[in-house]
Amino acid sequence: MLNHRNKFVLFILLFIVISVSSCSKRPQEEQSKTKEQIEIPLTPAETPPPSTNQVAEKEFSPVEHQIYEFMQLLSDDYERIYGVEKGEALVSIAASKEFKRTIIEVCRIYDLVQNSKSGNHLTDAEIDALNMRRFRDIGFVVRDSVWYFDDQVVNMGNPLPTPESMKPKQPDEAKKLEVTMETEVVISDLKTLQIKGKTNLPDETEVMIHLSCPEMNYSAGDKAVVMNGQFESSSFSDAKRPLHRLGDGQYVVEISTPTVDVLDASVKKVLGEGGRNMTGKLIVFDEVLGNRMICSKTINVQ
Repeated sequence: MLNHRNKFVLFILLFIVISVSSCSKRPQEEQSKTKEQIEIPLTPAETPPPSTNQVAEKEFSPVEHQIYEFMQLLSDDYERIYGVEKGEALVSIAASKEFKRTIIEVCRIYDLVQNSKSGNHLTDAEIDALNMRRFRDIGFVVRDSVWYFDDQVVNMGNPLPTPESMKPKQPDEAKKLEVTMETEVVISDLKTLQIKGKTNLPDETEVMIHLSCPEMNYSAGDKAVVMNGQFESSSFSDAKRPLHRLGDGQYVVEISTPTVDVLDASVKKVLGEGGRNMTGKLIVFDEVLGNRMICSKTINVQ
């Protein structure tokens, strides 16, 4: 069974283009690869230099194998009883107590063993960076430098320093782009809503548009593509309400870009590796996804 933490790592690294919708998404099950690969030997002159990101094969101690097996053994029952996120957190806490190691350590060991089985190559520091994000997502919180889960103190430990591969990068020379975004919300007589925008992002940039209203239990999304510096969404409505009219309330519109790695080649050329050329108050850096543009506004629908 593939652990949900490992699914999270795979999902983040591959980052399938996000299609925002009203229902949550889970990573798909891995598909087996049956296509036979044919290796053609390289001559010495053709042999490429070793990659600087290559992770050396590691041999695991008997205790490290036990940590992996212990967490695998508990995983199904805990997730069935407590749900996916709480179950995953409790497995990590249980392994930490059983083997008298920090949560950071047991989860790192688990992922290293799992990655060796699945052929993923991440450094210890990269694994720690991904796991720290995951810990917060599943309910661990830190207050005054002390980590808690369900208001109980836990032995989290300290992650390794953030690796260079996950640090912000300076814009390419003479290619810095301070991103601007202007949005207009149009509400029709039928109480549907459309979002229009103007931006200096390059043409062919895909933007994700999310509309939510917690008091109406409403959440929906759309995608649009920038052309001639402009974009617009389709019309938002509410299928749960009579005539699909939006209910009255405060709605939040969020417009964002996905990781640059999934965008058109012409867009990548302008925005740079990991979106490094994007600057300004709308830009948010993520250790895995790089620079992304995110902006939001609140509107009243009456």
